[in-house]
Amino acid sequence: MILTSFMSVIFIVLVVGFCLHKKDLELRLTKLGILLFLIFFLMFPNPLDWGNQIYRRIDRQQLIEPSNAKIALLNETFYVWYSQKNDTYFGYSSTTEFTELNEVIQVKLVQFFLYNSSNPEQIIDYSYDFFNPPRYAYDHLATVDEILGSNFTSPHSVTDDCDGIAVITCSLLIHMGYDAFIAEGDFHWWTIVFINGTRGWSENNPVRLNWLPSVEEEYCCFNEKYIIITQPITLSIVNVLSETGGYVYGNFYYDFLMGEMGINTILGWTLLVVAFLILSSLMNYFLNVPRRFKLKKRDLANILFGWVFLILIGFLLFLLVHFDLAIFGHLLVFSSIAALLLLMDRRIPEKIPLFNKLT
Repeated sequence: MILTSFMSVIFIVLVVGFCLHKKDLELRLTKLGILLFLIFFLMFPNPLDWGNQIYRRIDRQQLIEPSNAKIALLNETFYVWYSQKNDTYFGYSSTTEFTELNEVIQVKLVQFFLYNSSNPEQIIDYSYDFFNPPRYAYDHLATVDEILGSNFTSPHSVTDDCDGIAVITCSLLIHMGYDAFIAEGDFHWWTIVFINGTRGWSENNPVRLNWLPSVEEEYCCFNEKYIIITQPITLSIVNVLSETGGYVYGNFYYDFLMGEMGINTILGWTLLVVAFLILSSLMNYFLNVPRRFKLKKRDLANILFGWVFLILIGFLLFLLVHFDLAIFGHLLVFSSIAALLLLMDRRIPEKIPLFNKLT
């Protein structure tokens, strides 16, 4: 949902920025398509994955495979692992028969077996998709077979991120007879399990596995048969944009400028100002090609205007984060980029006295 919302907003911003002008509309739409393709390519650099990644996002339920032979073998591995434990987990002795345990403890044990930082024998180690060969993608949705590979019954034999962990956990729990779903929220997938044969939200039901409190509520839940929309889609999109804004601008942009990422504060601001000049130049160039490729003197007005504009927006974004208003970051950034593209495309800076002296 986050990726879909992000791409949708980028599309709207670019359309507003330089496709509302009817002149050379076909050319503008072509450039828009090329730019969106480049963004998509950076996220999914392997062309062999393009088809399946689009299809899996359209139908995510196909990822959950409780009948997969590897899930059946993983189920057997779990019971062997449990029978060999003499430790104490979740406040009870593991010498107790698994079927005699409370249902909540049962599902937590399955999660503990698959992925838990306090379990030295966990099957799955967390790893971002960028570092998972042969994917090396921003957000690769993998099948059970792709996640587990050929060796998956020994500790630390599998690597994937939260969506891969959720796919395996949910598939295994459904195979074992539990009413499990994958839940999706801000930047995170986890597993929920409805207990006692009741589907309903209460303090103790459903049980959330590998859930992060900072993520708060799920937007939707799904398994191989059902989809549960837990709140209006429009509200989910708003939440995605606001929460990701706080995360991106608060944890990266602000920290970078405050010298908390290994770079001096003055150097951080200097690099940002230089980056804005480069970005303004690229925006001007992108608006001109292919009608002309060479830089003309009158382009300086556009470039300098864009540079000053971006610096002001960058400083305003810094202030928003500083005063705990980072949730408005996306609104500021996207609307500003759209406005800047619109102004530069119509050569408005050339009509401003401060900048037209350069033309």
